[in-house]
Amino acid sequence: MNSLYKSEINQKIRDGFLGQKMYVMPNHIIIWIKKNPLISSLYITDIGYFPHATNHYRERKKGSSSYILIYCISGKGIIEMANRRFLLIPNTFFIIPSGASHCYYALDSDPWTIYWIHFRGSIADVFYKKLPRESRNNVCKIQIDNRRILLFENIYDMLEKGYNKDHIEYINIVLYHLLSSFVFPDSFTKIGKPEITNDLIQKAIDYVVEHIDENLEVNTIARKFNCSSSHFLELFKKKTGFSPIQYFNNLKIQRACQYLSFTNLSIKEICFSLGHNDPLYFSRLFKKFIGISPKMYRAQNCK
Repeated sequence: MNSLYKSEINQKIRDGFLGQKMYVMPNHIIIWIKKNPLISSLYITDIGYFPHATNHYRERKKGSSSYILIYCISGKGIIEMANRRFLLIPNTFFIIPSGASHCYYALDSDPWTIYWIHFRGSIADVFYKKLPRESRNNVCKIQIDNRRILLFENIYDMLEKGYNKDHIEYINIVLYHLLSSFVFPDSFTKIGKPEITNDLIQKAIDYVVEHIDENLEVNTIARKFNCSSSHFLELFKKKTGFSPIQYFNNLKIQRACQYLSFTNLSIKEICFSLGHNDPLYFSRLFKKFIGISPKMYRAQNCK
């Protein structure tokens, strides 16, 4: 890119984009954040919104000390990094790792509209590595969800009111939720929505929840979903990390905790209501999962 064109672009960047938002944390706020144990492990350094960002261009040959997330909601733009070019289109995002040499710019023919955020902290790398391996250093597709935009807007609204320390703590706690919406998009989109799934294991879990008062066996559940016991065991452990028995027992113990906390049912009645015929075995199982007996749990949680 020739120096004259760069000069023109830099001028347009200084002029800004109509409707843009951009906030940079003052240095004294960053120093305070680093000393604050509540938010020092993950925090915002810069955040913004550039609509229809014609001639937008940024280059950092030595990279940035922060991770940079760019989320494109319309238009198109290019990110160049590690001798590769990545095209961002609507409903895609890219995270540029800390220290990576890069440049990015809007396409002249269809300039992007982007939400962007710079973040750092001791666990910033942990969040980045939560992306699937194939998604790191690559463009990631993401389902559109207005609640994600509202999280950005919530942060902007707080910053427009000034750098009050309560506001700074709040926005950096919101940052966890915002980044989680990119790193765990499937879980984020399910919040508050009824789940419709063809996932065999999820259907099996839903079935057990509906029949938690029964003493179901793995063979019975596998047959219910036209699956062999061995294949069902393999699929279940792959999805949940637990055997079906461990998972189902945990569901029953969690329900038992609710009964102990919010009802006057006796421990024996709770045991029977969850499909167990042996109260002594139930008490041992409860203690194995929770660390204390049902009687002690009720005493500690019903004061």
